[in-house]
This record gives sequence, C-alpha cells and structure tokens, in this order.
Amino acid sequence: MVAQIPGIERVFIRKDDDFMRIWMVIPDINIGTEDRIYAAQMAFMGKFPGIPCDFSVIFRQDLDLPAVWPVGSQILLSR
Repeated sequence: MVAQIPGIERVFIRKDDDFMRIWMVIPDINIGTEDRIYAAQMAFMGKFPGIPCDFSVIFRQDLDLPAVWPVGSQILLSR
C-alpha cells in the first residue's frame, strides 16, 4: 500500500519478538504524504488486527541514508 504513495523514498522494517516496526522515509515534512501514510497504516491495521505494529515517519531533510537508517532494520522499499 505504501509503495503507491509518491514521496516515500524508503521503507524500513524490523521485527522485535512479536512486534513489527515500520518506518517510512520522506524527504521533508509534507502533510499530504503523511495523511496518505497514516491512512495506509489504518487500512493495514484494519486488515491485519492480529499483527501488533508501529508505524513511524522519518523526515530525511537532506541527511544521508545511514543517518536515518533505524538500528537493526532492513530495507523493504527503496526508490
């Protein structure tokens, strides 16, 4: 779902025990993009209520990839 949202540069994912953490990286603060991300999050949670997860948005703001890469995560989507 988030792959369809323009403006998302990368998606990182990490599984902590039985909990999924998902980060979406966007270049800068953009309310329209954030709204679409959170709508996708709500749709995911509605479709998969048994999967505990946390979604976060990272504003890259001209930082290099290593500076925003969450510790222990893997890239799920890269553009």
